[in-house]
Amino acid sequence: MARLIKVEEVASEGVNKNRPSIISAEQRDAIRRDRWIEYAAASKILALLENIFDQPKSIRPPCAMIVGETNTGKTSIAREFQHRHTPQRSADETDTKHPVVFVETPPGPFLGEFYGGLLRAVNAAVPETLSRQRAETQILNLFPAIGVRMIFVDEIHNILPGSRDQRTIFLNGLKFLTNSLQIPIVVIGTRQAESAFQTDQQFGSRFEPVRVPIWQPGEHYGKFIQTYVTSSGFDMDKSFKTKRITESIQSRTKGRTGDTLKLLRYAMYRSLGNGTNCLHASILDEMEFVSVHARRAKANETL
Repeated sequence: MARLIKVEEVASEGVNKNRPSIISAEQRDAIRRDRWIEYAAASKILALLENIFDQPKSIRPPCAMIVGETNTGKTSIAREFQHRHTPQRSADETDTKHPVVFVETPPGPFLGEFYGGLLRAVNAAVPETLSRQRAETQILNLFPAIGVRMIFVDEIHNILPGSRDQRTIFLNGLKFLTNSLQIPIVVIGTRQAESAFQTDQQFGSRFEPVRVPIWQPGEHYGKFIQTYVTSSGFDMDKSFKTKRITESIQSRTKGRTGDTLKLLRYAMYRSLGNGTNCLHASILDEMEFVSVHARRAKANETL
């Protein structure tokens, strides 16, 4: 028998509090579980990344910058690419190849912390007293040995609060790594970060922007919604499959993939609370949802 737990919708996440609903752990996990949903814009970016990945080593490897607004699915696309190129153990299990390395930019343009993050991403030992120079040398020796062929650097906009000189040092570090290792680096960030890259001619020409669009209401968006709902073990009543509902979801989430999935998860919880795993239009009509974009806009108004 499924273990029963209480799940409460949290007002701070954009949904009004309801009475607690009895939802099984299996149902909760099915709703929360990360899953990849293929869609045209993401497939196009993945194909471009695959083309970059397949390029032979060169003294000027192709690089890219995945650009988009917050919550548009930038990181998910990169993680899906990494998932398709997972670490491989050798036949005798004495060696592991890491074709794709994923690391997050530290909270500032701090090259030493960034190097430490790269080493930890491949499970390398990182002493607390490791200097930036030694970390750099370790990366240059280790990464070719373990077969690293591409590096993703997420949240590159984290470098923006630093001084111009600090940002330049950090970006020069990226350029040094891609040139020395002769492999592509793909950075991921917001449009503000893109502006910082484009102000420098060298970086602008090396890191070609690849933009993640927001969803527009229409057939493709509707299919994306339906695929996500059904993959979570839910059905959709015909009232939920209408153009009106698709447009309502797009309007509330501003077409951002992350907010779209969050809204759908809340709708699933509401539906289970009503004793059904079939989404009806009335569920969405009764919900209050505030997207990340809307919360940020409201916060800016109060500043």
